[in-house]
Amino acid sequence: MKIEKKHQFEGHEGAIYALAYNSLTNKVFSGGFDNIVVEWSIENPKDFAAIAKLPSKTISLKFIPDFNWLLTGQSNGDVHILDLNKKEEIHILRVHTDMIFSICYHEDSGCFYIGSGDGFISVWHISSMSLLRKVNISSKKIRALTFIEGHLYIGCGDGSVKVVNVTSFEVIDVLEDHMIDFSVNCIANATDNRILTGSRDGHLNVYSLIEGVRTLVNRIPAHNYAIYDIAFSNDRRYFATASRDKSIKIWDAQTFDFIKKIDYVNSKGHTASVNAVLWLNEKLVTTGDDRKIIVWDI
Repeated sequence: MKIEKKHQFEGHEGAIYALAYNSLTNKVFSGGFDNIVVEWSIENPKDFAAIAKLPSKTISLKFIPDFNWLLTGQSNGDVHILDLNKKEEIHILRVHTDMIFSICYHEDSGCFYIGSGDGFISVWHISSMSLLRKVNISSKKIRALTFIEGHLYIGCGDGSVKVVNVTSFEVIDVLEDHMIDFSVNCIANATDNRILTGSRDGHLNVYSLIEGVRTLVNRIPAHNYAIYDIAFSNDRRYFATASRDKSIKIWDAQTFDFIKKIDYVNSKGHTASVNAVLWLNEKLVTTGDDRKIIVWDI
């Protein structure tokens, strides 16, 4: 596999925590410590624009193409909703008291789900913007939300993954094979009925999902420090992991074999924690605490 650095964007004035892909414009949104949300062109590093100045740090981003809305999760617990057609903020959701680490959208139900550092999940109907539920899931932070086969998987700060029925909101399973107190920071649906989680101890945890039974089948010491994000290639042959150890690693999605490391020494990559990664066809977009957004050709 050949990986080359194509572009490097440096428009932010602080650490960048979140990326989201705008499938309508083929651009990328970014947000972080400087409170500014920026939209970037993947192809042209000079084509960028600040689309919002918010009152607190942006921790998470979720783009919903059906509405052309960008949801921004903030460090103060608020979620700002930007209507990109109107080019204005249309809602501010204020029900959480801590950082918004994750936002996911369930298209079939027309609802979006917010996970916060306060240990709560809130559920909102996107058309009416009504709050349907606010549920305490954990005594520690909610770090990750992902839908897999109709269920909501919730990565918690206590090292567990809770599986929730989205109709009853009943917890139907708890995956507790992680080291105690090492938070689950990211969750991804892998190939062949397998689930990947990345935790604060730098391990990738692989679960099998067969006829509703979830079993830990592998624990891979993938990074030296916390894993913050996982992204699969479009053809599902590979995936990338982003870590606090300043590196990105590429893996085979079938065998989970390590393929390549991207860091500053070998590739002139990031010089600080890598917080988010997007895989867009033959391009990998990465960002982190060094304020850079790097586009890699694969």
